Amino acid sequence: MQYMATGLEKMQQRNYVVLDVGKTLAKLSLWREDGVCLAQETRNNQILHNGSYQMLDVHGIDKWLAKILCQFANIGPIRGIYPIAHGAAVAVIKNGELAFDPIDYEWQFDGEIEAKYAELRGQFNETGSPRMENGLNMGLQLYYLKSQFAEHFGDGTQIMPWAQYWAWRLSGVSCTEISSLGAHTDLWSLQTNDYSKMAYETGIAKYFAPMRKAGEIVGTLSKEWCDKTFLSEEVKIYVGIHDSNAALYLTRNAMLTIVSTGTWFVAMRATSAKIDMEKMANEAGVLFNIDIDGKNVPTALFMGGREIEILIESRNSRIDVFENQTKQLAATKQILDIGAFILPTATPGIGPFADCQLQKINSPNCDDQYGALVAIYAALVTCHGLELIGANSTIIIEGRFSQSVVYCRAIASLMPDCKVYVCNEDANIALGALKLMIKDVELTRELKPIEPLEIDLLSYQASFYEKVDNNLIQRS
Repeated sequence: MQYMATGLEKMQQRNYVVLDVGKTLAKLSLWREDGVCLAQETRNNQILHNGSYQMLDVHGIDKWLAKILCQFANIGPIRGIYPIAHGAAVAVIKNGELAFDPIDYEWQFDGEIEAKYAELRGQFNETGSPRMENGLNMGLQLYYLKSQFAEHFGDGTQIMPWAQYWAWRLSGVSCTEISSLGAHTDLWSLQTNDYSKMAYETGIAKYFAPMRKAGEIVGTLSKEWCDKTFLSEEVKIYVGIHDSNAALYLTRNAMLTIVSTGTWFVAMRATSAKIDMEKMANEAGVLFNIDIDGKNVPTALFMGGREIEILIESRNSRIDVFENQTKQLAATKQILDIGAFILPTATPGIGPFADCQLQKINSPNCDDQYGALVAIYAALVTCHGLELIGANSTIIIEGRFSQSVVYCRAIASLMPDCKVYVCNEDANIALGALKLMIKDVELTRELKPIEPLEIDLLSYQASFYEKVDNNLIQRS
């Protein structure tokens, strides 16, 4: 009887899958409809080269996805699959097949291509997109592909952002979605709520798949995927969303700022207030994302996770693991006592200090002190971005580096007029997707209030800015 009851329970379950394709990791998680995570698997993404350009391992992700979906099928019936992805990859489909392996946004384009593109792209006040490093603007990737491989653009060609590619791959139905298209792509006009002037003039706009809403069902699982995963043909496939927007969606009706921490640290401020476009245009490391309803979202970002990895290297100073937290917290006072600083940036050309050069001052040999220093540095850069986008009320920190006590408490110290919380749920982005699949689900997240550090970090911040300015003067 117990076996029969378990079998019946499985049949009655309503489970959902979230596919999150990030820059560093791909994640597949299985969720019960009440927000309980039943299983999660991750894959380290590989970067390949095809002789023409550096590319994403789309086929490796594809094989891994099929394998893990098979495993999830054994846990219980799956009702829906929702794709999430970063905003700097794009797929070109020709006659129902992938025409190109998607470009890796860290690939450095030829200078002549970049110069020609710079003449074509719109101004910040049109698109909300600054010119970003390498291929971080989707428009440059498409301009390169169209100029170098024109034969692939014509009848039967369709373009899809990265999240919608995975919706198409699973369902066979193509679409485009606004939050993915509006993620610093240069392809969407904030003024006309339509494709940008450049997208039309280059002929790129006409190839994009039809626009759909993030919460819509685009189709059902294709026969190909049913056969290789043993999932039902009734599994619903959803349109998908830009990853940072998925985190914002859970708090979309609140006047607050979400700080998502992964390879990228992205601060997005939900606001109905009038935004000074001209002021933001003059600041590095800020842009406008677009939410799923087409509203402009002031955003600050830098490659925080990548910087932390570069700074930590092989030292036993990781700031995102539990066992290091108490020791790093205890080491914060020593950082101020010895006058230790890290000055930006470990990722030149990216973020609010894009023109600065990395410098370490009085860097400690002690691993715990060094980890604390790296966490404080990350908080300083984060808070600079928060100030640029006008964060002034409530801040919620989520993602991998929300595990760093020093990082979170340093933000509370540096933003004294804001209430700072950590979302203890480590899958905030996936929960946003779950909410889009199950509209009436009540998802409760435990928000932990964060206290400031017991050190004078505001004076330290003033010294940090002074040293950054001096560093720039010496280089000029």
